[in-house]
Amino acid sequence: SASSARSEFGKAVGLDAKLIHLLRPEEVEALVAKVCGEDLDKRLRLRFLYQSALTEVPAVAPVQVNVPHVTSRLDYARYHRPLPTPGVGGRSDNGCGSSIHDLCLEQSSGADDSVSIKSVGMVSTLPIPGGGQCFNGRSDSRSVSYFLREWLQMCRLYGLSTANCWRYLLRCISAGVRSELMDSLEDKGFLVSASVEQRLQHAEMFLKGAYSITDDTVRYRQRLAQVKQKSNELIGEYIGRLRECLAEGRCLGINISNDELLDKFVRGLRQNYQKAVKTIYAHIRDTNELCSVLTLWEASNGENATVNSLSVDDDSVNAEAPQVLQAAQAQGSSQRGKAPMRCWHCNMVGHMKRDCELWKAKVRFQTAQTALVNTGKPVSSPPVSAPQPQGQIVTTPSSTSGVGGSAVGQGADRLPPNTASQDFEKVSVISAMEPRRSPWGAKVAALLDTGGQGTAYINAD
Repeated sequence: SASSARSEFGKAVGLDAKLIHLLRPEEVEALVAKVCGEDLDKRLRLRFLYQSALTEVPAVAPVQVNVPHVTSRLDYARYHRPLPTPGVGGRSDNGCGSSIHDLCLEQSSGADDSVSIKSVGMVSTLPIPGGGQCFNGRSDSRSVSYFLREWLQMCRLYGLSTANCWRYLLRCISAGVRSELMDSLEDKGFLVSASVEQRLQHAEMFLKGAYSITDDTVRYRQRLAQVKQKSNELIGEYIGRLRECLAEGRCLGINISNDELLDKFVRGLRQNYQKAVKTIYAHIRDTNELCSVLTLWEASNGENATVNSLSVDDDSVNAEAPQVLQAAQAQGSSQRGKAPMRCWHCNMVGHMKRDCELWKAKVRFQTAQTALVNTGKPVSSPPVSAPQPQGQIVTTPSSTSGVGGSAVGQGADRLPPNTASQDFEKVSVISAMEPRRSPWGAKVAALLDTGGQGTAYINAD
């Protein structure tokens, strides 16, 4: 059995049987060579015992994880994954806590690492960490430490063997990075003769050394400052992007204090969310609890929280409009009570009746028609751009007095002569009174704008 093989191998090499599974392959070969010397039969027997011992991994006592008690009235883990617990600000040790060497120790040496179409096809379908973007080396916005951490998590999540981990690593890096890695492996002699574990360990050292510029803390701080809530982005998506950036900082050894994290989170929110924080949730000083209540506030407000981020509403908590928009609204409201200058004749905006070209043309036309009646000679009418309404008809004092009785029944040829002024011409057009109608009504003969003649009734006012 595996336990007996482990005990026998431990006695042969002088080690505790519980620690055999922690040996590296090169350490096993060194122990076998030291114990057996040149005896090939003993070497093969010890190797067989070692392989048999690895078929059953000894049980490990479960590790008890202390979950901190949540004093808040809300279980914020229901709505989103909590942000990393902040520690003391500044640099500390690397927070990743894993490496490719640890991954190789976790893999069983008895696993089948043979190349097959099925395994290659399976690796090609795995998602690439970092949103499906390959690691581009020095030009990548991510740090190389964070990329390796995400890659290791994916390998553990899918239970990949060492050979598949190597294939998956080659798939997750760009062509330029892959070319530099192949050149480094060829220079060290690891491209053909080395084992898969040696290639993985060398790849880790090469990536961290060649692209260490991406681990710069100043560069990371700049990226953290640029993490803000986008337009029409839900609060959960913004929290997810911020959490990923904080996890990257932990890989670089940077822990952000709670006050700094809270200030960064609020400054990155849109204006309507910031107003909700400052007016409703100003008493909340825990970032995770604030994320939870903002998620509930967003769900209760619906479209007002996501779409109408620039609308101003006194009954709901929305963002104030920009100053430029407020100035435009104030200017429009100030001009709302002032009516524009409009002509009484053509009803156009921008001039008065005395300056109207249509009115002046009508006056000239009436003068020409009067000359036609007096002389009997045709006079060409001036062009008129638009049909004109009935002009203002003003009676002379003599004609007005004629309405009372002396002018009643007189013909149009016995009317007083027309008198003209600088602005317009006064025309005496009253010819007869109609007693059957209102006392203030009169039957007049008028010249229409079309050039024809007719009669109309007007009021004395």
